[in-house]
Amino acid sequence: MDRRIKKTKAAIKQYVIDTYSANGSKRLVISQLCEAIDINRSTFYLHYPSIDAVIKEIEDDALTIISSIANEYEYEYLSLIDGICSYIKNNVKLFKALFNVASEHFTNLIFKRFYDLVGESILVKQLTNPQEKDYVITFIIFGCVGAFKKWINENFKTSELDIIKGFLKFLRLDVMLNNN
Repeated sequence: MDRRIKKTKAAIKQYVIDTYSANGSKRLVISQLCEAIDINRSTFYLHYPSIDAVIKEIEDDALTIISSIANEYEYEYLSLIDGICSYIKNNVKLFKALFNVASEHFTNLIFKRFYDLVGESILVKQLTNPQEKDYVITFIIFGCVGAFKKWINENFKTSELDIIKGFLKFLRLDVMLNNN
């Protein structure tokens, strides 16, 4: 891809991220975006048909990186959670924007990406009822996403290590319950 195209697309995406991370769900207007980053509307439309298309590409970019972290650490849960925590902390505006403007859609993309991985965890493998297994997987993924949202909204009040410990304790809850 041409450097100018990369630079223009990066500027567009960064403006969208900056705007939505600061203003939540306030609707973004293309003319404001163009004026702010000093491009013509025709240049914007050359790259994207709409703001929603920009958001989708931002989601896809973030999910690609999260997926690469998941692929790298697949069943090494400590490293996996640490990698995701680091990525979130280093890209806080990105995640604030995605959770502000595309929360449900982005969360569902995360759910689809991690469903099988969570299904292979020790906790879930023990379940024999498919419906029960589905509910537990759903609970774990949406719970983790909710915890990450809270962590972001509280400006990382809790350390990454405490987040990791909390997730791992939760994922081992079945062991504690079975031993009592």
